[in-house]
Amino acid sequence: MSKLEDFCAANKFCGFDNLFRGFWSAMWSYVEHCLIPELTDSQRPHLVDMAKIFLEELTLKLEEDQKEEEERKKKKAPKTQDNTDADNVKWYTCAEKKKILEELERRCQ
Repeated sequence: MSKLEDFCAANKFCGFDNLFRGFWSAMWSYVEHCLIPELTDSQRPHLVDMAKIFLEELTLKLEEDQKEEEERKKKKAPKTQDNTDADNVKWYTCAEKKKILEELERRCQ
């Protein structure tokens, strides 16, 4: 852990607010561009185990993003010119994320 993470844990204000902007987008990109191609070249057990953890966590994140998308549609929240939320950086649409998860799940089998 970094000193910042240690400090946050000791003072009980750890949470997603401490993550850097675009963290989840970077995780989706890692899975798409690094993890999935690695799974095609080899099926090392530790790599498959890691992929399953990503699959589980990103599935939960996708469900959360889909709920946010539904709420945003209901509220008709403003978007920036590049079609992202004004307060959040998103590199992938929910449909793209779903395709990434489907491919990851296929490669984990």
